[in-house]
Amino acid sequence: MANMQLISSSSASLRAHVAREWLAVLERDQPALIIANNRDTGRDVLRASLGALGAVLDWHVMSLRRLAHELARPCLLKTNKTPISGLSAQALMSRVLHENRERLGKFSESRNYLGFSRAALSVLEEIRLADLDASRFAAAMPDLGLIAVAYEKLLDAANLVDYPRILDLAIGALKDEAEGHPLIGCPILAVDIKLDHAREANLLVELSRRSSNALMTFIRGDQRSLEFVRAASGEAIDERESTDDGTISNLQRHLFGKSGPESLPTDKSFVVFSAPGEHRESIEVAREILSLARAGVPFDRIAVLARSIETYRPHLEAAFARAEIPAHFAKGTTSPDPAGRAFLSLLRCAEENLSAIRFAEYLSLAEVPELTKEGAPRQFSPLAGC
Repeated sequence: MANMQLISSSSASLRAHVAREWLAVLERDQPALIIANNRDTGRDVLRASLGALGAVLDWHVMSLRRLAHELARPCLLKTNKTPISGLSAQALMSRVLHENRERLGKFSESRNYLGFSRAALSVLEEIRLADLDASRFAAAMPDLGLIAVAYEKLLDAANLVDYPRILDLAIGALKDEAEGHPLIGCPILAVDIKLDHAREANLLVELSRRSSNALMTFIRGDQRSLEFVRAASGEAIDERESTDDGTISNLQRHLFGKSGPESLPTDKSFVVFSAPGEHRESIEVAREILSLARAGVPFDRIAVLARSIETYRPHLEAAFARAEIPAHFAKGTTSPDPAGRAFLSLLRCAEENLSAIRFAEYLSLAEVPELTKEGAPRQFSPLAGC
């Protein structure tokens, strides 16, 4: 069995530190695999380690779902089967509902509702990932059992495999000692993986057992994932906590626990405020950012997480513009950005040998820098208007 470490902590910085230390001892020119809930998270972990490691070769970053498809690919090629997911799976479910419309019982009228095929597909995937055979629940839920049987028959007839079957093929490939997939055997780092089903934990543990070294970190409050991986591996979970007694650390430590911390003096690391509406709330956020900037925190070390970016974005944009706070929105622009269009116009103007038409287009976008009383472009000050 591989050297498998299972670590849980409520401190994100502690988990990240453990992951960086583990990566630091790996060979930089040997294959390694980083598994995260999404590729962006995995890449962030890798980037944070590259400062100490330098360049690395043949290190892979992928999600657990993508890993399952990668491990199942040789079997899919041998059996001439095609993976199906997303919109194509929903279309297949719509066909099942249409072909069996006369036998759906209580679902006969619901099948025409918007989103019913997506909901039915989600329910069936949950049932199949829980290893429940369609015949077992057909007696208690005959209408749903009919849909499940028809869906599986249609998958077989079209040589298609969905995510539950992909997981089975991937686990089978890991249990086959003759399987020589390049990802099998290399060191494995699983970062804060959220496991929704025992079958996903089985895949992760089987891969770790075939690897030369494996580390898995989990969020302390994610009891579901911890129970799945503990049952699949039989290993004890190493629970670690930060020694910091600050407000943030206490909040992290007791957020999902049943007991609260003792009464302790609070610091300014965690502040709660209330505002009457999104607009005033955005103004208070801008004030807090300027306060942090005065204390020496760079703007690119400050992030704003919004409950609903569609609702908050216009108010945040207005508040940041008034406070002259440069901001990047991860969702991208909601409409053509005049600043971007002005920049492209200037580039085209230069490309066309200072075309008057292009320069007039640039001026029409009203993105000309403001001038001082002396007539020079105004210099940007990050704390202006504080």
